[in-house]
Amino acid sequence: MNEFAIILMKKDSDNMITEEVATIDIGSDAEYINSIFITEDKKKEILNIQLATRAGVEDWEYTAIYDYYEEDKVSEAIAEIVKNQVTVSICDEEFNPAWEYSFPLEDDDIDLLEKVLKDLIQIHKDELQDVFLAIKDKEEEYL
Repeated sequence: MNEFAIILMKKDSDNMITEEVATIDIGSDAEYINSIFITEDKKKEILNIQLATRAGVEDWEYTAIYDYYEEDKVSEAIAEIVKNQVTVSICDEEFNPAWEYSFPLEDDDIDLLEKVLKDLIQIHKDELQDVFLAIKDKEEEYL
């Protein structure tokens, strides 16, 4: 198992990196992260994380994954962890299925943020596992 750390950066309204916030150990699950950064909105820091499939998918799977992935269920589970409202958007311009989740950060505790990120990724992984089980025999429906 490969270990990964991510560098969490802050971006300004022009999408320019303004500072490094922290280095966070996510382990091998960092492979699910396409991007992660913090923005500021009305003096609140907002964490933006784009999660995707770990590996490439076939063309038919791309559509099927979006059909079966339950963004609302994942958002609600994440909202329980972060104790805040979570927004989700589908990133259909990406090569593989991806979703961007955003939520306000209430605490500057990096250890807590690391735990939150690990829990958040686990929720996403669990949903993907359910999706792949649900679509495994549906290739003919998507061709």
